[in-house]
Amino acid sequence: MSESRIINILFVDAGNSARSILAEALLNRLGAGRFEGFSAGFDPVAAVSPYALGLLHRMHYNTGWLATKPVEAMISRYIPPFDAIVRLSPGVPAGGRWPPCRQGTVIVDWCLEDPRERLDGKAMIAQAYEAMFAVLTSRIEAVARLGPAAFDEADICLRLDQMAMPHPRMAG
Repeated sequence: MSESRIINILFVDAGNSARSILAEALLNRLGAGRFEGFSAGFDPVAAVSPYALGLLHRMHYNTGWLATKPVEAMISRYIPPFDAIVRLSPGVPAGGRWPPCRQGTVIVDWCLEDPRERLDGKAMIAQAYEAMFAVLTSRIEAVARLGPAAFDEADICLRLDQMAMPHPRMAG
């Protein structure tokens, strides 16, 4: 594979309002020129979470292009084929199965708790978003360090899966 090829990664969660949106924005910044991030939802909500947008604004991300969209719309013949799909929440797409992907697409699980499910008030929800963003940043920085050639290696699925495992020093 040419090192100049761009690796396309789709981040998917239930509503496409927070986790996948943040991951998309992160990969597009941290992997610029080598990776392109996309996001979608199994059952997308009407709008991106205001907490996610606020967090990205505070970190000087351009958010004008972020929008929720269904998985089916992203996995189609009109979108570049995805090299990897990262599922950020448990569940399956509507209809119980993935839309057809190109052969060789790696599908991994990095399931993270939905920060919208915090019922402790706005400050606690904002903290949950910041904590999730830190976890995503660490994982996506690791992906960006891999480089495009790693996506041709036989162990790429295992390497991406391992990024979701807690670091031994952080396990308690």
